[in-house]
Amino acid sequence: MSVLSRAYFIPHEPVGSRCYGALLADGGAVLHEWDYVEAARSEIGDLHANNLDPALTEAEQKEYASQLMLLMHKAKTGQVRFVGRDAEGNIVGRTLVELKPRLPQVRAAFGRRPRLLRLYLGEPAIHPRKLLALRLATKEDSAAGLDEQDADIAEAKARAEAWCSGTA
Repeated sequence: MSVLSRAYFIPHEPVGSRCYGALLADGGAVLHEWDYVEAARSEIGDLHANNLDPALTEAEQKEYASQLMLLMHKAKTGQVRFVGRDAEGNIVGRTLVELKPRLPQVRAAFGRRPRLLRLYLGEPAIHPRKLLALRLATKEDSAAGLDEQDADIAEAKARAEAWCSGTA
């Protein structure tokens, strides 16, 4: 008889505190370290190569790539804003963090809806300073984009579980 075991992703508590912690603490910030599941590393590479989403213009992809790198640095130093109109991050499903790079100007071009970029990451409890990139994706800036977002969040969660079991 064999016993199947499953590894579960356990987030650092409170979720998101590695990304915003320097905003709460006095003194120097702790630098966190980025790690990537392979699929997320590939998606980030696709963004830099202008291949992530054919619905994005080349200019949008370049600007998103720049904004993403700035936001990832802010996460690494614990300076992401999670509240207010200009929030740069959210807690997703009590386990993940969503980073939201923004374009300076978003407008529909040629009848298409704008696309928004999201990076989903985990803060694994077993690694005290790690930020784990799980999924980079775009979604339509509309109510219809919420279905895309739900699918991306589910994929990020599956990747976190696979990472825990060593199969990511």
